[in-house]
Formats: sequence, structure tokens, C-alpha cells
Amino acid sequence: MIGDFQKSIVIESAETKILNYLKWVSIKHGQIKSGVFMIPRRHTQEEIADFLSLSRETVTKTMHHLKETGILTSISKDHYFADKELFEQKLSTIGGLVGLYGTDE
Repeated sequence: MIGDFQKSIVIESAETKILNYLKWVSIKHGQIKSGVFMIPRRHTQEEIADFLSLSRETVTKTMHHLKETGILTSISKDHYFADKELFEQKLSTIGGLVGLYGTDE
């Protein structure tokens, strides 16, 4: 799985990289409650940018775009909140990582 994640870092768009990063964090540490993924903010946007070979500005703009499109429903100090259905639908169209864990359903 981490190999797929690393591969996406090299060849994919910023949105795809960030969605795969959020997917990876959700697999490791996330939860699902009432159809919403609760994804802990494990890294700063600058750390995410460094990890994904993006600029911090690109990470910020892409996160805001994901919020505007409804994939991320909100962003708090400690968590990203993603609409489960839209998040999985978007990942399936871009060939994202498969399978989420940490569900309480």
C-alpha cells in the first residue's frame, strides 16, 4: 500500500496527491461517524507540501478547492472532515488507494 502512495506522489496531480495523502492518513488513524470521515491532522500543511513535493500554497488552495466541491465538509484545528460518499467516489475516479479502516459502522 505505501508503494502505491509513494508512486502517486511522483506522477499525479496536486489534488490526487492530497486525496491519496488524506486516504492514507484515514486508513492509519481515521474514523467514520454518520457518513463523515474524521481524518486527524497529523501534519502541518507545510509538512504535507514537503512530503508530496508541492508548495504550501498549492496544498492550501487544493484543500480549499476540496472544501468548495463538498469533498471536505470542514477543516478544524485537529481534523479534516470528508463526506464519505464523495470522498470515495472521487478516489475511485482517480484510481486512489483502496479500502478505508477505522469505521465504527
